[in-house]
Amino acid sequence: MLKWWKKKNFFIQVAIGAVIGIIIGLVFGQQTGYLKPIGHIFIRFLQTLIVPLTFFVLIDGITNLPGMKSLKSIEVLQGVQILS
Repeated sequence: MLKWWKKKNFFIQVAIGAVIGIIIGLVFGQQTGYLKPIGHIFIRFLQTLIVPLTFFVLIDGITNLPGMKSLKSIEVLQGVQILS
């Protein structure tokens, strides 16, 4: 089972974990109170991960643009979006 889990990408692992957590919470309710610290750690991990992941995705997207003309057109569209 561990080999199957390692082959899945991170998004699938997080989604499966969230679904399992929701099902356990709905089925067992208050009996799962001892798992609450694990849930808090998981949520903090996701919050910590979002900012650097967004930053690096933006940097990767900018560095993979075909030329400066593409970057200028994106800047113009972004400026129009901010002003509207």
